[in-house]
Amino acid sequence: MKGLIERDHKLYIRKVYRDSTGKKKQIWRKVETRSEGKTLLREIENDLANGTESFENRDSLDSYLDKWLSMTKGTISDRTHGDYESLLRLYFRPVLGKKRLTSVKPMDIQNVITDMAARGLSSRTIQYAHAVLQKALKEAVIPFKLLTSNPARELKLPRRVKKKMKALSPEAAQAFLKACAKTKHGLLLEFALITGMRPEEYLALMWRDLDLKKGTATIQRVLVRNRKGGGWSLQPTKTPSSRRCIPFPSYLVRKLETHKRAQNETRLKLGSA
Repeated sequence: MKGLIERDHKLYIRKVYRDSTGKKKQIWRKVETRSEGKTLLREIENDLANGTESFENRDSLDSYLDKWLSMTKGTISDRTHGDYESLLRLYFRPVLGKKRLTSVKPMDIQNVITDMAARGLSSRTIQYAHAVLQKALKEAVIPFKLLTSNPARELKLPRRVKKKMKALSPEAAQAFLKACAKTKHGLLLEFALITGMRPEEYLALMWRDLDLKKGTATIQRVLVRNRKGGGWSLQPTKTPSSRRCIPFPSYLVRKLETHKRAQNETRLKLGSA
């Protein structure tokens, strides 16, 4: 068979091609059988028909992901970009980052996923991390043609387990509200319980988000921990559906009005401080 070569009792395939500059080059691959060699040679010929970029590329996975993250900045929110960077840095780059991009195989990625599950990471975290890597490598295939196929596709992921929602009983809620009355931030905690807002939502509220005449609060932003540099920042909600108006009872309106007056009085006393 043309392209199949035997050397030192070992079997290889060889494919001669011209790169994007017209220079003649060779691709060598070791195979176990003639049948495997025939199949692999056909795959390489098909790949070459679609372009030579994947055979010329020398980037490591780390190098490619650096470029990919840089390109995605500005096309997604800072919060999402931080999630992408963090998930890749924590789980895939320590194990696979130094490998050449074109040598990363599905089994390499599957081994990382299996290890994540063995370490007790949640199915949600594993699925999200895999989705980010799959998205990055998909773009290495199309449009960049650095890979001929996506090695992160069709892997075995842990099944998503939905946790049963837990709610306070009426007795527990009453006990919680009594405890709130004794604390400095009790009104905020009571507001959280009554409205059902998430912590990142009620901690980002400003007075202008509350309509005390109608008894409603509008969620327009969230409080987010900065993954780089630490600290916290206010950012827009991830999706338009997260921006919503939530009603609260009239007794809570009265408490909020009292709190606002007390807050204004404290500000007057403090002056420029």
